[in-house]
Amino acid sequence: MLLESNQPRQALQAFEADLKQEPSRFWSLYGAAQAAERSGNRDIAKSFYAQLIEQAAHGDSNRPQLKAARTFLEAAKE
Repeated sequence: MLLESNQPRQALQAFEADLKQEPSRFWSLYGAAQAAERSGNRDIAKSFYAQLIEQAAHGDSNRPQLKAARTFLEAAKE
């Protein structure tokens, strides 16, 4: 909801708190990465996207969230 309300910094804090309680949740990692990206925290976004890809390494690699993560990480290399 916070991301939808254009409050990425608050959303990032909420996702980080959630990840402390339940580490490595796919949707929390993705939400945290998006929130970090939208708030301009590229290094934090990179970290969360990398964790997301690592977590899903043996799963369905065609998920749009994983494609978005790969696209972000590829662009971050440049």
